[in-house]
Amino acid sequence: MAQMLPEPLQRMLATLQPGSGAPAGREALSGQSGGAKPQPGAQEPPMALDEVAIKLPEKPFHIALSSDAPALDEVAQAQLAIASGRVEAAEARLRKLHAAYPKLEAPLVALADLLLRQERWAELRQLMESDTDMAESSPPLIFAYARALWATGQTSRATLLLAGSERINPSEHPNHYSLLAAIYQRTGRPMRAARLYRTLLSSHPPEGRWWLGLALAEEKRGAQAAARKAYAALLSMPNPTVGGGALQYAQRRLAALDQQDPP
Repeated sequence: MAQMLPEPLQRMLATLQPGSGAPAGREALSGQSGGAKPQPGAQEPPMALDEVAIKLPEKPFHIALSSDAPALDEVAQAQLAIASGRVEAAEARLRKLHAAYPKLEAPLVALADLLLRQERWAELRQLMESDTDMAESSPPLIFAYARALWATGQTSRATLLLAGSERINPSEHPNHYSLLAAIYQRTGRPMRAARLYRTLLSSHPPEGRWWLGLALAEEKRGAQAAARKAYAALLSMPNPTVGGGALQYAQRRLAALDQQDPP
């Protein structure tokens, strides 16, 4: 029977501040088609804006372990070490655990989470490819693997991996949908991106990054009324958490769309 980590550990881990994910695969994807041309008067959005929709999970990956799992205490201690800043020691412990129990998911998930937050994409991809069966079946590992694939220029593989996992509940794993939507956005498939952003907004408490992603997708596919609505929704949020540059861009685009076609 699965059990969560001890309550004191959960409280301590909840205080971790997530790392900010660097734009994944910017150089590798810079040559991708941008899809439809911007509408007259529109500025091509900075490449970083559609990456606002990508966000690392706010807390370390949830790890469920059976009560008799031999590595339960070791994984818990490693994550406590990470929380207290002893990252190198924690990584060494997790690697040792993964080597000792290669088919146990918990050490692999904890190690993948560590590499993900440090943006060590090549190492993370190598780790995931050491056991692709596990990496392609566990929700947190699917996200970690896809993020590493995208960051290392394997866009098609990342897309296939995430698209194959769309059966995952978006309310439980919204980052899967956010990452796939951002890939669709970057590779010239704004209609698919918009569909995923609408799914996120309807199945999860709305977040500013999704309104921004939806606005960019709708504008790129020429749906100006829908884009205006999404920009307005973003700007009306009391705490959109997307950064001042993104908000300024949204304000400019909303004003431009209102001038082109007054509401």
